[in-house]
Amino acid sequence: PAETLKVAVASNALKAVSEVAARFKKGTGNTILISAGSTSKLYTQILQGAPFDIFLAANEHEPAVLEQKNLVLAGSRFTYAVGQLALYSKTPGLFGANGEEYLRQGHYQRLAIANPDTAPYGNAARQVLEALQLWKGAQAKLIRGENIGQAFNYVYTGNASAGFVAWSDVKQQPGGAVGSIWRVPQKYYSPLRQQAVILRRTSNPHLARQFIDFLRSKPMLELLKDDYGYGME
Repeated sequence: PAETLKVAVASNALKAVSEVAARFKKGTGNTILISAGSTSKLYTQILQGAPFDIFLAANEHEPAVLEQKNLVLAGSRFTYAVGQLALYSKTPGLFGANGEEYLRQGHYQRLAIANPDTAPYGNAARQVLEALQLWKGAQAKLIRGENIGQAFNYVYTGNASAGFVAWSDVKQQPGGAVGSIWRVPQKYYSPLRQQAVILRRTSNPHLARQFIDFLRSKPMLELLKDDYGYGME
């Protein structure tokens, strides 16, 4: 009989993991129920006893802490993707390779970022602005999303002139990657090693391992890389 897994997924990976889950269901008949949100909030829910089987984070910190707390199955933690940060605007020609200069000029009215205290991509955006010595000066113009998906929506709907978003969201927008895009050089922020763990509380460790094995298979890793723009270790 078909079975079900509950998977907590960082917002940036929602579309990608949804496609992986659909392919998994097609091949096995088993359903993946996805709950998406910022990594920090999902982590808090896990600590409070949320009945997730698997956690797919946007960084390596929370999965590592869960492992230290003995809340994950031994040997299950691995990096399934390396996130890429991008500065994005729907307006073509606003910037490109000159994204840094655009930020320094400060001509934007509102700049969207994910909450840097709860979302790894938001923390990466803060690191970029700090590296450019622009963090303090940008405060009055920042609009903070609860997660990176919300930050992207602020830009996509025109509520922000530009924003720091996940490259995967830009790559997957309807019509393709159009507008102004600056893929932020890695030197400006810590690598976003997105890690997965199987939670010890899972009631179906066999199926959880089956899904993780499917996620880390060559076809799925190529899907994440080629279709969604993630880096790989």
